[in-house]
Amino acid sequence: MRLARSQDATVGTRVFAIGAPLGIENTVTSGIISSVRRLDAPNSPFDSVDYVQTDAAINPGNSGGPLVNESGAVVGMNSWKMSEAEGLGFAIWSEEIRRELLRAGMPIGRP
Repeated sequence: MRLARSQDATVGTRVFAIGAPLGIENTVTSGIISSVRRLDAPNSPFDSVDYVQTDAAINPGNSGGPLVNESGAVVGMNSWKMSEAEGLGFAIWSEEIRRELLRAGMPIGRP
């Protein structure tokens, strides 16, 4: 899988969340990107992180799985959802993943 470029993760883009919620392996849910934004993350090792908001179902067990677009490019890493509301799932944006990989000195392929 390749990391998507920022222009591949825009509001309205159709996406698919892949994971293993509740131990049910290889599940896929679909939705769209609702927003791309920087959020304060007080319980995260980061001060703030760029997130992709999606209405694709992000359930326990999906965290760490990819959020991919219709071309199969990873637009984010499924991270968390707001339990107080329906359809508010979040993934760490591919640009944030790219920055962290580069900071760690890890080679990444071209988008």
